[in-house]
Amino acid sequence: MHRLLTVLIAVASLFALDSLAQQKDPLRVLGMFPKGQLEGANQGRTIIVTFSKPVVPLQQLPEGDGSGPLVIAPAVKGKFRWLGTSTLSFTPSDTLEPATEYHVKLAANFKASDGTSLGGDVTWSFTTARPALIASSPGHNQQSVQLTPTIFLRFTQKMNPAKAASFIKVKEGTREGSAVAFTVGVPGNEELSKAKVYWSSDTTMMLALRLEKPLVKNKRYVVMLAKELPGARGTLGMEKEASFAFDTYRDFAFVRVDNPTNRRPGDGLTFNFTTPVRFRDLVNNLSFDPPVKPPENYEEYEWSAAELTLYLQLKAETKYTCTIKKELQDIFGQTLGKDATFTITTSSHEPYFTMTSGHGILEAYGDRVYPVTTMNLSSVEVKMLRLNKDNVIPMLTS
Repeated sequence: MHRLLTVLIAVASLFALDSLAQQKDPLRVLGMFPKGQLEGANQGRTIIVTFSKPVVPLQQLPEGDGSGPLVIAPAVKGKFRWLGTSTLSFTPSDTLEPATEYHVKLAANFKASDGTSLGGDVTWSFTTARPALIASSPGHNQQSVQLTPTIFLRFTQKMNPAKAASFIKVKEGTREGSAVAFTVGVPGNEELSKAKVYWSSDTTMMLALRLEKPLVKNKRYVVMLAKELPGARGTLGMEKEASFAFDTYRDFAFVRVDNPTNRRPGDGLTFNFTTPVRFRDLVNNLSFDPPVKPPENYEEYEWSAAELTLYLQLKAETKYTCTIKKELQDIFGQTLGKDATFTITTSSHEPYFTMTSGHGILEAYGDRVYPVTTMNLSSVEVKMLRLNKDNVIPMLTS
C-alpha cells in the first residue's frame, strides 16, 4: 500500500513538473502575414499574427476596436480582433498606401494568458504592390509602326506624368542610340480609340508619350522605363526596369508570291509585301493573263496586312502572267512605283473519288446506277456485296 502510494505521488509530481515546464515556456510568434513584397492590394487587407499559446480567453467573435498590441509604421487606422485565443488580426480602415514599406512591431513585454512574455521585440516588414508596366502600344517587336505614333503605357496603378517623365527614355536604334524627344501626359479616350487601343476607360493608370517630331522610316526604337519609376502614390517605384522595342514601316515593295510553280489550282495565292496593304486595293490593282475574275466581295474587304491570300478560280495545267500595278499603295500612302510582274503555273487537279455513304435505296425497276463524283481517275476499285431479301433486314440492324 505504501509502495503504491509512493508511485502515485511520483507520477503526480511528474505531471505537475511537466505542466509547470509548459507554463514556463516563453510566448512565441508562430507566424505573421503579410511579409515581404506583396503582389496585389488584396494581400494587404488584413494583418494576422498567430501565437504559440492562448493570449486571451475564448469568447464570441467580437466586433473589434481600434486598440491593439501591434505598432505599425507608417501609422494605419483600423480595428483589432481576436480569432480564437491565440490569433490576432488587424483590418485597416482603408486600403494600404501602394508602393510603401510597412514595419510591424510587437513589444517584448506582450504577455500570454499564463503570464509568459515574448522575451524580445518581434518585428517584420512588408511592401505593398509597386507599379509595374503591363501593356504598351506599340507592342514589343511590333512592325510597320507609323512615324507619328503616340506611345501608350498601361500600369498596375494610378500614374502621375510629372513624376514618371524623368524615368522614361526613347532611343533610336539601340539602348545607346540617339534620344527621341517627347512629352508625357494622360491619354484621352478619343485618342486611344483613334489609335485602336481598347484597354480600359480608366486612363488614370496609363501614360501617353507624345513625340515632338516624326520618327524615321525603317528604324528600330527602344522604350526604356527605369527601375524606381514611381506611381501616383507611395514612396517606392517599379521593382525592376521594363523595356520594349518596335520598328517603323519600311519602303513599300512587293517581295514575292508563295509557291508560284506547279501549284494546285484551288489553293490560296499569298502575296508578300514589306508593309501592310488593304485587301481591296490589291484586288483592284491586280491582273492575270489569261484573265482571272476575282470574287466580287473581295472589293469590299477593308482589312490590311503585309501578307494577303486570295482564293481564285484558276485553271489546271495553265501558266499565268500576273501583274501588280505600280499605282498600288500601302496603308501609309506609299506607292509601289513600278509594275511587279511574275508568273505562276498550276498543276492538274488532284485525283479524288467520293460517293454517298450510309444506307441508300436503288429501285429494282431503275437503272441500278449509283451516283459518284470523280476527278482525274480512269478507274477505281469498289467492293460490293449482293444481298437477297432474307438478309437485308439482319444486315441493317447489325
